[in-house]
Amino acid sequence: MGWETYKGLEVPVAPTGDAGINLKDNFKSLADRSLPDGATVGSVLFVGLDGTAKVIDEDTDNFFWDDTNNRLGLGTNTPLDVLQVEGDGKGLFMATGSTAGTSESFITFGAGLTTTDQKMRIRFNYGTSDLYLVRRDGAGVWTSVMQLSHSDGSVEIPVNLSGNATTGKLQIRDGAVRQSLEVFSYFTSDTVQEGIRIKAKSTGNFELGTFVGTTGGNSRGLTIGNYTSSAPDDIVPWLSFTNSGVPTFSRNNIFLETYANSTAGSIFGGKKARGTREAPTKTLTGDTLTALYGYGYEEQTPGFDTNASAAVIMLASEDFSNVANGTYMIFRTTLDGTTASFERMRIENTGNVGIGTAVPGAKVDIAGNNGTTPSNTLRLTDIDTGSALDQQIGKIEFYSADSSAPGPGVKGFIGGFSEGAAPGCYLGFATDAVTGTPTEKMRITSAGRVGIGTTAPTTLLDVNSDLLRVRVAKTPASATATGNQGDFCWDANFLYICVATNTWRRVVHSTW
Repeated sequence: MGWETYKGLEVPVAPTGDAGINLKDNFKSLADRSLPDGATVGSVLFVGLDGTAKVIDEDTDNFFWDDTNNRLGLGTNTPLDVLQVEGDGKGLFMATGSTAGTSESFITFGAGLTTTDQKMRIRFNYGTSDLYLVRRDGAGVWTSVMQLSHSDGSVEIPVNLSGNATTGKLQIRDGAVRQSLEVFSYFTSDTVQEGIRIKAKSTGNFELGTFVGTTGGNSRGLTIGNYTSSAPDDIVPWLSFTNSGVPTFSRNNIFLETYANSTAGSIFGGKKARGTREAPTKTLTGDTLTALYGYGYEEQTPGFDTNASAAVIMLASEDFSNVANGTYMIFRTTLDGTTASFERMRIENTGNVGIGTAVPGAKVDIAGNNGTTPSNTLRLTDIDTGSALDQQIGKIEFYSADSSAPGPGVKGFIGGFSEGAAPGCYLGFATDAVTGTPTEKMRITSAGRVGIGTTAPTTLLDVNSDLLRVRVAKTPASATATGNQGDFCWDANFLYICVATNTWRRVVHSTW
């Protein structure tokens, strides 16, 4: 029988027969002889070295078992849970122990100690170095429900493409109120739905993907909305980007919808401040508040234009304050055959509209270079391909809001009207005294005849009146004074008429 020293006590290594130690007779307590002085209850003993001798000792600061609460502490002697690891730079390291591409290490969670009780795992794969969250279904099959990629840090939630069910879902739940991010897919005989949905409650307020059939509503693209069936008076804005479905005019466009029992409507807006989001400062003169830009693609370079080919820009016309928020708008387009856009129209802070000018001096100011091609023309167009007598071609009305009798209304107009089935046009000039209905007072026919007081002039000037007045007296210097045939004038003694170029005649007039 061999012997080894056990903290001063010789114990047989392999006693045989009667050779052995009677623990009761030979020493009082093995614990008294083997435990270090002052050992802590609950400490875990280690076999170590004291010089060259093997000894048993404790290290409660690094490894401690709380026998009362059944807790294990690593780096602490006061564990607060079943397993507590504590210490700066300390952690739990798990390795596969193999370099095979399929080797794995994992932590398993379950409701019991049997294999069938296992429900979820956090799994590490050596081959990809990816981390997986996997679940065990009722058939015992483990399936990944989330993957964290080691190579790019991306998170992937696989979608189950079989059956009529939504899978791949990140959900935040607060009782009956639910918000979630879903990657989903439905396939049935009459329904196909695929995409991403961010939901508020049970209805959904953001959708991106394909929705076709009785459930999807036959649309493709992007939908942003907000709806609560329990509160029908809530404002319900929608933004949809679709290429099919109803309404048809929203196809391939951004379409805003609002359903509300109020005056609220759909709004497209933008904000601008100087400074930072955390410390914004006031908007300054010339700052762009928001803008809508359009870009086209060309194949020669190829690529999209770097500069907008068309734009609507909203800008500040003054430094903003609580009493000053002046703004103006600019509209830009690009001429065919060119690549640079230019301002074509501006609405000033005063409401003046400038077409071809950035400094409109009136409510409507049209400017242009009238060289070979006039560019400051105002046109009124009648799109009717036929014509009839007195059919309006274009008209400018003059309206007064004066409430005195006969009240607000159109007080006059200048209009272009058809002279019949032929394309001839006459201009009618109408005024109103106090009747409330303007009537034509002068007409210029397509033949150039001017009728005053008549709508059917028979000469170049036809005045339907018994009196014609020339207010200012004129006396030609001589019978050969400068004049044109047909000129006439008067003074206190004579009536003068020019019968030929620079040839005057006169007749005496007298009282009676």
